[in-house]
Amino acid sequence: FSDSFKFLIQLADGVHIWCGYSALMGPLLEAFHGYYQDDLPASPLKLLWKRISQELRACTHCISQHHEAKQAYSVEFESDTVGPLLNVLETLDEERVTEHLKVLNKKNMAGKQSLPDYNDEVISVLFE
Repeated sequence: FSDSFKFLIQLADGVHIWCGYSALMGPLLEAFHGYYQDDLPASPLKLLWKRISQELRACTHCISQHHEAKQAYSVEFESDTVGPLLNVLETLDEERVTEHLKVLNKKNMAGKQSLPDYNDEVISVLFE
């Protein structure tokens, strides 16, 4: 896992994990089962989630791939085995979308940017 995490975290800016490497990222979702037990803020797991979260803010294809991978887990595995993992992923997604909405609201309230400046982000959060 560690080599895969390192590879994905260090991808060039503009190369999205879910767009370009969904076949690699899908199986790595299993590692997120222990996300909340990971106390290190700069652990590979936390860094990977941070990068994925940023990419999901502006790319509907990434969002689709992410949700399709979660759906595949629920179909391929027994609910009692995969349920705890899916609960963690759902909580992470809820926190991510909530934070994204707060950021968008703050941008809007500050009046620093017009809607076209962050249109992709608005579309993405509505898509979710």
